[in-house]
Amino acid sequence: MTTFNVYRRDTSEDTPVAIATGVEVTNYVDTTAAEGRTYLYSIGALKDGHEKVSPEILVSTVNHPVLSLFK
Repeated sequence: MTTFNVYRRDTSEDTPVAIATGVEVTNYVDTTAAEGRTYLYSIGALKDGHEKVSPEILVSTVNHPVLSLFK
């Protein structure tokens, strides 16, 4: 079985921190992300004791009055 670790950091100078480990689904929502911030995320796939980490993606959160209606 493959599980996943989710890593996040604030800037490219920071060390990635695991914000979720042992995730067993292929979708994940980071409920700890602050609005109006930009983060770098990567995912580590673990299988048979080996982890392969994805390239990072840049994600910006928004504080938009219309979009906040759909929370």
